[in-house]
Amino acid sequence: MSYRIKSKWVILLGALLAQFAIGAMYAWSLFNKPISEAWGLVPEGGTYSTEIAMTYAISLVAFALSSLISGRVQLAKGPRFTALIGAAFYSGGILLSSQVSSPTMLYLTYGAMCGIGAGFIYVCPLSTLVKWFPESKGMITGVATAAFAGGAIIFKQVISGLLDVDVYTPEVISSTFLTLGCIYVVLTFIGASLLDVPQGCENSRKKIKSEAKDYTTGEMLRTANFYKLLCSDLLALMPGLLVIGLAANIGKGPAGLSAAKAAGVVSIVAI
Repeated sequence: MSYRIKSKWVILLGALLAQFAIGAMYAWSLFNKPISEAWGLVPEGGTYSTEIAMTYAISLVAFALSSLISGRVQLAKGPRFTALIGAAFYSGGILLSSQVSSPTMLYLTYGAMCGIGAGFIYVCPLSTLVKWFPESKGMITGVATAAFAGGAIIFKQVISGLLDVDVYTPEVISSTFLTLGCIYVVLTFIGASLLDVPQGCENSRKKIKSEAKDYTTGEMLRTANFYKLLCSDLLALMPGLLVIGLAANIGKGPAGLSAAKAAGVVSIVAI
């Protein structure tokens, strides 16, 4: 893993591939109904099981918590090493999901493992690209973030196609996860392998001259502004993530849309 990549466009390609793959997490709502029916968990009068929908929530918690760790790992070991760990967790979690048949195991494979993998991958493209595009930090951060959402748009089509059957069975769910896992292995491992920092930036802990105070973690936690920002982020993000996780089900249920149109809602929300 000591080879160097000197083209920023190759770095950008690797970052986008990794972001596309983990962005597929946004398309989870497409799984709620099929898995619920295949495993016989649909409640009377309902369309999907809240037990299955909980998987998405667990993946987001794992995503957030693992990002705290992955940021430190990246500082010490670099983006390629960190993203490869994420690739193993993310694609491995999907592949293992093809072998489970209970919500509890799905929480572990898709919820915890995929969430951890996405958290380890997500921080790497963002922090790496700003080093290669120092004059366009805002733009390149936007491109990387948009690629994450773009994964939901692209994989909405893939997942919808794999689940386009008359009857949902455990075999259909297993085959879908297995196919997706193989795709994610290719995207995440290639993407992670193409990440690198510019020559001379190997020491990510190098101090940057700035007139602003650089707070330590402990100092930050003792400031009022940190908690104001934390609360504002939580209030802003929770509604959006809730709708994203249930977009297809809201479309099929309360909105009365067809399965195809409800799946299209996932793309619109991702955009």
